[in-house]
Parts: sequence; structure tokens; C-alpha cells
Amino acid sequence: MILDPGLNAKMKPHQKEGLLFLYNCINGLAGFNGNGCILADSVGLGKTFTALAVIKYYENRNLRVLVLCPKKLADNWTTYKANYVNNPIAAD
Repeated sequence: MILDPGLNAKMKPHQKEGLLFLYNCINGLAGFNGNGCILADSVGLGKTFTALAVIKYYENRNLRVLVLCPKKLADNWTTYKANYVNNPIAAD
């Protein structure tokens, strides 16, 4: 999996590891069946940032992405989608 160099520099090692795990799950690699997966860890470890990296990866390949989230998190995703200042990959 090849990341954008700018995005790669912003991600922490555990986020890169999570990103690779998600990629393998989604694409049926490394013994996974390709039926998808769930990204879950402790609060504050960067799940949103990791998910944004997955989204960016597939958007860069002209593939559509659907984000499903609880209503309580809808504002968070709207913020990132609208390229607000707190979006770490807003320049993309």
C-alpha cells in the first residue's frame, strides 16, 4: 500500500499499522476474506485520521467511499469533509 508522502509523514506508526490492517481486510489480503472490518481502539489514538487515510487512498483511485457513523459523530465527519482548519489532510 502506497501512501501519499505528505500523509505518510503526518501519521504515527500505530496509525500506519492500522491503515495497513484495514487495507488488507477490505481487499481480502493477508488471510482476510474482504468482507470489511471495524476500526476500534482507545480514545484519542487517531481512528478518524486513520479512516481519513483509507478514504483518501480509495478516492485517489477514483473509487467511491461511503462513511457510516452514529448521528453523534456526524458533525465530526462534516467538519473533515468540508476542509475545516482541523482537517489534517485539508490541502488534499
